[in-house]
Amino acid sequence: MHYRETSLLIFLFCLLSYDLVHCAEERRSSAVCNGISILCPATSCFEVLKYNSLSSSGYYWIRTSSCVQRMYCKMEKITCNFPGSCAEYPAESCRSIFECDPSITSGDYWIKTSSSPQQVYCDMDTTACGVRGVMRIAYLDTSVSDTCPSNLTKYEVNGTTMCGRHDTSSTTTLPCDSVTYPSQGVEYSNVCGRVVGYTHSGRNTCAFWWKTASHIYAGDSIDSLYTAGILISRGLVNNRSHVWTYASGRPGGSSCGCPCGDGYDSPDFVGNNFFCESAPYSNEYQWRTNANVWHGNDEYCNEGSDCCSDDGRPWFNVAQDNPTTQDIEVRWCGYPPENDIIGLELLELFTY
Repeated sequence: MHYRETSLLIFLFCLLSYDLVHCAEERRSSAVCNGISILCPATSCFEVLKYNSLSSSGYYWIRTSSCVQRMYCKMEKITCNFPGSCAEYPAESCRSIFECDPSITSGDYWIKTSSSPQQVYCDMDTTACGVRGVMRIAYLDTSVSDTCPSNLTKYEVNGTTMCGRHDTSSTTTLPCDSVTYPSQGVEYSNVCGRVVGYTHSGRNTCAFWWKTASHIYAGDSIDSLYTAGILISRGLVNNRSHVWTYASGRPGGSSCGCPCGDGYDSPDFVGNNFFCESAPYSNEYQWRTNANVWHGNDEYCNEGSDCCSDDGRPWFNVAQDNPTTQDIEVRWCGYPPENDIIGLELLELFTY
């Protein structure tokens, strides 16, 4: 074969190849691809099913973020018909599910995460945060399950089951126990939530006692022990950012009371992002299950103060400085060296 004829054949082959690829690109931009041909890969197994609802299980061409590859699709398990209803068709967020269908109810839905689709609880009511379509990141309810996280202790007193820090009177160890709740890599700009808890308190109960305490870990940084209560932050040690604090103070006119009474001010990094109420007080340390802290209407609030004003407590909702995917950490901290303990029977945290 002459050189001129060979060149002509090569030219015609390249032209044909270009037309095939160009045609495939046009089809991808104008129609749903069925994944049968490498020239028109589907974006997911669900897209294959959308193209043909009678598609059977088997191998299809699927486009990923880096390449096109042959993947097995098991069609018998794909029964979802809207984003978030199954792992094969995850939604972008709880909020996007609500925006797609404002009549949808709260429940478990599949959303995209930094690793793979995860099933999370989406609250579609307005009770939790004042907005609809929020993801629950932390949940503890001893009325549903009396099992506490492994690094907390279960307390059962007067028919009340609570999860709290370990009982310790050490002056050389940090009197806090913590639980980290992963964000699943889902970005959020707000954190909201509530706690229902009780105190094991006595003569040394104190709210923001960091100014005068002599304990080795006392201080005015977020990594120190700055109050007795529930400390909520995002990020881990040496990289924490404050979210919210539930502080427990001493009733009456005392520097150990709440800041809105006669108590010490909160540290600068806490600012006004806290709830503080006075817990029952006596010289004897004991569980006070007769008075739920942080609900705003008990007799132990400092008289004349606004600590127990009707401001939506125990619910809080606080915007973050910037959107983030940091995990949420909850610390149960007490006043050392006494056995000052906060026990929670309910903890709910949401992000959106």
